[in-house]
Amino acid sequence: MIPLQVQKFIYHPGRRLYGLVITGISKPGVLATISSLIAERGLDIPYCTSIAVRTGERGGILLIVDFTDSDAEPEELAEKLKTLEFVESVSLIKPFIDGLLIDDATFPIMLGRRRALCWMKRCPEGYSSPSGGI
Repeated sequence: MIPLQVQKFIYHPGRRLYGLVITGISKPGVLATISSLIAERGLDIPYCTSIAVRTGERGGILLIVDFTDSDAEPEELAEKLKTLEFVESVSLIKPFIDGLLIDDATFPIMLGRRRALCWMKRCPEGYSSPSGGI
């Protein structure tokens, strides 16, 4: 099994990372069209997640794009994406510091139509401290 990553931040020192939050109408080929525009500029997508919706419904995609080895500019890519007929909006997430991107554009975390909470597991399952707590 592959673990599901709920990526709220990514840290790669020395990398030129930007986030793109794209909202629009779902239809076959949307993700392929968007990723092709990114690939044409020689850019890598180290993280991608999308909101699963039915064809014709409003959905969203969060992409983290690495601009490190490219002359492409994040603002130019965002403007190009806005021209696609199925795109309603594009928000650019800028790095907090060099190599650190914090997703402050997608909130809250949802599980289906319900709000979800995530927390880190502090110790292996079945283990507790001598005092009985974790």
